[in-house]
Amino acid sequence: MWTISDFLGLCTLSGWNTYTGYACPTCNYDTFPCRLRCSKKWSFLGHRQFLERGHKFRLMKKHFDSTIEERGAPKLLSGSEILKQLQDINVTFESNLESNIKGKRNREEDGPKKWKKKNIFFNLPYWKDNLLRHNLDVMHIKKNNCDNVLYTLLKDDKSKDHLPACQDLKAMGIKEDLWPDENGKYLPLLCQMVTQVTYLIVLMIKTPRYLGLRVMIVTSSCKSLLPLAIHNVLPDSMTVVLVEFFSFFKELCCKRLNILDLDKLQHQILLALCHLEILLL
Repeated sequence: MWTISDFLGLCTLSGWNTYTGYACPTCNYDTFPCRLRCSKKWSFLGHRQFLERGHKFRLMKKHFDSTIEERGAPKLLSGSEILKQLQDINVTFESNLESNIKGKRNREEDGPKKWKKKNIFFNLPYWKDNLLRHNLDVMHIKKNNCDNVLYTLLKDDKSKDHLPACQDLKAMGIKEDLWPDENGKYLPLLCQMVTQVTYLIVLMIKTPRYLGLRVMIVTSSCKSLLPLAIHNVLPDSMTVVLVEFFSFFKELCCKRLNILDLDKLQHQILLALCHLEILLL
């Protein structure tokens, strides 16, 4: 037996606090988050640590976060190792938390807890030996990624290409050409090339026959129609990366999946994420 949920539900099912910088229960304490103060979000830039030793991306400082990546991939913890971390975990319910005068709950001096509770599934005798305990629903992941790309291309209010993002780049000291000036003006990453893409995307999404099927249309548009819309409009480097990124979901969600191809897909999405760091960071 295993669980399937979205990322928010993973907190309830696994007991790991996914609302902090250490959001991934698989990476556990080996996560290296970066807090974006202007965007007020957590960022995870360490995709290069999953590459094999000696890969050229590990030595490329200028194109990433101005550092050389020497870390290895996080160790995959066994159920027994997780149980050791869960020893003496006290469950604290929100209704029992003391509030200060301003109505905000008090934080511990050592920061927020990583484990919120010991999940009940460990009462099953085989759970600690289960290699696949918690799964994420690919539909939610796919839709969230599609939304982020489409909103950015459409220059929507939910676009990820905004002033706080450029201010964060300046605070990090990278991508100097995207820094805002003293008046708060900045050059959008996609510039005016997005205008043509916007027209094509609006046509392919707002067709009357597709009304009422929003989730299906957004995901299918990104997997199949978006590569056609951005072809010869965006730079070739960006087009190739986006096509490679969404082809991962297309192959992963196909009706037949060869187990031998999973390692190739994992390497494909890893390279795509590294290329996205180069282009969009």
